[in-house]
Amino acid sequence: MRKREKIILNELVNEKGFITSEELSQIASVTSRTIRDDMRKIKAEIEEHGASIESHSGIGYKIIINNYKLFGEFINTLKIKEVAQYEEIPDDSNDRINYLIKKLITIDFSIKIEELMDELCVSRSTLTAELKEVRKKIGKYNLKLEQKPNYGIFIEGSEIGKRLCISEYFFHSSADKGYFAEESVLFNSSVNREEIAIIKSTLINVLQKYNVMISDVSLQNLVIHVIISLRRARFYNYVHFEEKQINFLKSERE
Repeated sequence: MRKREKIILNELVNEKGFITSEELSQIASVTSRTIRDDMRKIKAEIEEHGASIESHSGIGYKIIINNYKLFGEFINTLKIKEVAQYEEIPDDSNDRINYLIKKLITIDFSIKIEELMDELCVSRSTLTAELKEVRKKIGKYNLKLEQKPNYGIFIEGSEIGKRLCISEYFFHSSADKGYFAEESVLFNSSVNREEIAIIKSTLINVLQKYNVMISDVSLQNLVIHVIISLRRARFYNYVHFEEKQINFLKSERE
């Protein structure tokens, strides 16, 4: 299930009565027509896992659970509560530009303009203007926004540039608010928190072993970059170095 469908399902699970498509459209920041399309997909999915959707024109939708054990296992697998905590679809131009950068930098496939228009509930002219700003901002990392007819748009560039962009827009842009990795919705599951703790502890031990002194902020930045590296490497997004660069890095104490 897509993120938006999980958010909608989370609302249905938490709502004791009926909820209208208009209410769901405000929560998911899409049109009522999109909600109706999503509901058909959700209905087909949950019917295989012990639940169904009851719907009435003018009243709304309500989830009916027929097999609590089967449906509970399904919900746990989806982790819909974690997904529901992700950043909401923005309605401000600057926030939309940041949202677009975050979205495009983390997906490994192209996405059509029409899909983004529907997701953000904006016109083609508005989205075109905001994508122009996206191009400027990612250009700082030597990244380009490529667009192909009937194919969609995607970010092209070096893996190092992409990792620096991820670091900036997911973490450091909020550093003034004390926004650290442990508090990020990207890493709020118990497994991810345990992983962060292990990474942090390991780094501290290595720094102490080699008598390298760094500030708490620098340590936090190092934790973030290690986390990003691990995430990217799991999807075969590797950084490629020439032998000369590798030898130089090996010669440095750090």
